[in-house]
This record gives sequence, C-alpha cells and structure tokens, in this order.
Amino acid sequence: MGSSRKDELYRACVVHKDGFGQVWNHGLVAQIIEEEVYSHVIDVIITFDSYGVSGHCNHGDVHYGVR
Repeated sequence: MGSSRKDELYRACVVHKDGFGQVWNHGLVAQIIEEEVYSHVIDVIITFDSYGVSGHCNHGDVHYGVR
C-alpha cells in the first residue's frame, strides 16, 4: 500500500495548499475547528504558538484559527 499512500499524501498536499506563501483564512480555520470540537465533544486543544514553532505560516494560521 506504500505507493498508494504516497500518492494520496501528494494529492492531499496539493488540495490543502500547505506551504509558505499559502496563507490560510483564519475565519475558515476557526469554523472547521469549531465544527470538529462540537461534533467530537473535544474539550482541550493543544496547538502552535503565533510564531508557529518554526515560523511556518500555516502553523501560525492554525494558532489564530484556534484562538
């Protein structure tokens, strides 16, 4: 299944547009997270700080979406 999973991961990365220069909409991130929190009864979220650990812009976007 290795080659199938590799292809799935590649396609997921293309669709989700992860990477520098691909800023995520904080409101949309917040909406997605909120839906998951309520549907799975999540009471704790551990996430990145505003710098995103390594300065990765999408890590910071997740931080602001969670906030």
